[in-house]
Amino acid sequence: MIAIKNKHIFLFLALSTLVACGTKKHPYFNATSKNWSNKPLPTSSKLVHTLYLIGDSGEMDDRERHTNFVVEAMASMVEMTNSNSSIVFLGDNIYPSGLANKQNTTMREEGIQIIKAQLAPFKDFEGKTYMIPGNHDWNHHKRGGLEAVQRQEDYVEANYGNKGGLFFYPDMGCGDPQVVHLNKEVVYIFIDSQWWMQSWDDEQNINQGCEISSRDDLMIRMKELFMQYKNKEIICMLHHPIKSNGNHGGYFSLKQHIFPLAESGIWLPLPIIGSIYPIYRRVKGNKQDNTNNHNQNLTKGLESLAKDLDIDIVFASGHEHGLEYYESSKIKYIVSGSGSKTSYIQRGGDAVYARQARGYARILFYKNFESWLEFYTIQGFNESPSLEYRVQLRVPETGTEK
Repeated sequence: MIAIKNKHIFLFLALSTLVACGTKKHPYFNATSKNWSNKPLPTSSKLVHTLYLIGDSGEMDDRERHTNFVVEAMASMVEMTNSNSSIVFLGDNIYPSGLANKQNTTMREEGIQIIKAQLAPFKDFEGKTYMIPGNHDWNHHKRGGLEAVQRQEDYVEANYGNKGGLFFYPDMGCGDPQVVHLNKEVVYIFIDSQWWMQSWDDEQNINQGCEISSRDDLMIRMKELFMQYKNKEIICMLHHPIKSNGNHGGYFSLKQHIFPLAESGIWLPLPIIGSIYPIYRRVKGNKQDNTNNHNQNLTKGLESLAKDLDIDIVFASGHEHGLEYYESSKIKYIVSGSGSKTSYIQRGGDAVYARQARGYARILFYKNFESWLEFYTIQGFNESPSLEYRVQLRVPETGTEK
């Protein structure tokens, strides 16, 4: 820690205490969700399927044993539902820059072990597992991202897809949305949102061999899909969230304003000056932020399509390193991006639930289109998942067969 003059010690300690507050220690619930535990799951309806959602799990907690304690905790729960469930990894599967090429032996081996930490615990899983890419899988959204995401897909499917139960979607770095019919009531739609965010000028062969060749084409296709499946419950999965109370949403802690270099281990207070970067992210942002126009052309574009068509849809994402839930009429928004790390998540705003903690989400699908969402947090190795919030996503439709 950088030395601080004695006359500033009191100020330093006071500020450190102040900035320690937030959702890291306590979850946030809005006024309507505080009594969530009084709403039990249905006992009369048949549970049809369980979907597990975990994002940004591309780091290991124990590098010697090649393990991630959130993944291990989730695996213990998955064992109880097994074939009647599916798992989706919501991107950023390998930090910091995806799977390296074979010439870079050290980084490639590291990436392989990270993938093993996520997929090996599910070697006996009888359901379906899906992976979508995030910005880090695209070479940390730098040049060479297309090759990096294609390498990851090739490796994952070659080494873990031998039973036909693992899929890397969408295929080969294409912008083509992938549709999976879970059953007659539910459909999954997978989108590679980093394909949209990536600088195409840096990717020579992007869109080669793909059906979708422009960003406009993707939005046209998504409108077609939303209309085609408007009578189903749609779960649309993409790495970048539409709503967020975290850094990508333009929200920063007081600590980040006062100590902007803290993540580099430099605890030098820089009030006012330290606020320049958070304000920029809040107002304009980069391509990875919700506030950026390029990002909004996708995320807000999808949201506008769903609103205009008045469809029941759940948008599930990672990217932000926390657990969040939002709702607006028929549209629900899930953020589950704390598989391997956490970052600041602000309380309040539009959030129904917000939490800066490691964990994952799961959706329980029942007969008659009924569905429920649950969030679980995990404190460390050998700790059981703790149910922290539950909400009904969709009420059962009347007049349908039980």
